[in-house]
Amino acid sequence: PRDGATVVLRYGTPDGLEPRVTSPALVVGGYGRGRVAVLTCPVDWGSPPQWCLWSRLGEYHRKLLVQTALWACGRDE
Repeated sequence: PRDGATVVLRYGTPDGLEPRVTSPALVVGGYGRGRVAVLTCPVDWGSPPQWCLWSRLGEYHRKLLVQTALWACGRDE
């Protein structure tokens, strides 16, 4: 991340998995007179089975993306 940016979320490989990866997953900051948010993820989430507890994962992703977009647009009040 550039100077002045804030790492809000960091990804780290779970214990026991190789290769070890640690990297920023959500970085926010300013650019000119605006705001910028960068969301990255080294994981291909795929489609969870319908019976899985993770089946609500898409709902949480949508909420995160909407809230991040509203923040970047300056509508986070």
